[in-house]
Amino acid sequence: MGDSLFFAAGSIEAGSKNKKYTQRARKYAKVFAGTAAVFSTIDTSLDIYNDHGTLFESMKGINLYSHQYEAAIGALAINSVVYFVNRKGRKSSNASDKFAWRDSIKDSVIPAAVMVLGATKAPHLAEYGFEFFGVGYGWYNVKKLFSSWKPKAKKIKV
Repeated sequence: MGDSLFFAAGSIEAGSKNKKYTQRARKYAKVFAGTAAVFSTIDTSLDIYNDHGTLFESMKGINLYSHQYEAAIGALAINSVVYFVNRKGRKSSNASDKFAWRDSIKDSVIPAAVMVLGATKAPHLAEYGFEFFGVGYGWYNVKKLFSSWKPKAKKIKV
């Protein structure tokens, strides 16, 4: 939800020539990106809290009827399309394009890691480590977005 709202605000920012609308769209994009990072942090923390006692137990392997693996496969399919669409964002000078590119990479790596860790029957600790890495990278991505859209100070000539 937060990503889709960010992309809507980012498209307004990219397509508008009016500075007032651009600044408003950037403000909303920052709010939506930050909100998505907050919900991601809360969701990951609650998952780990609710799975208490399983930190060092092995994952049970890939069960395609499990909601966790269905979600991971769906996320990989969707994010492969999103990554293809955002492939030029890495070299773009637009902050929202760079954010979208980095976010699509993050959103692809975590489900792929969950699938690999499930296949190797790794301990849940490794899964949670990747999830916390994803949360940290999400916050880094939001920080980069905020810092790239800071109002630039004008140099005063003396």
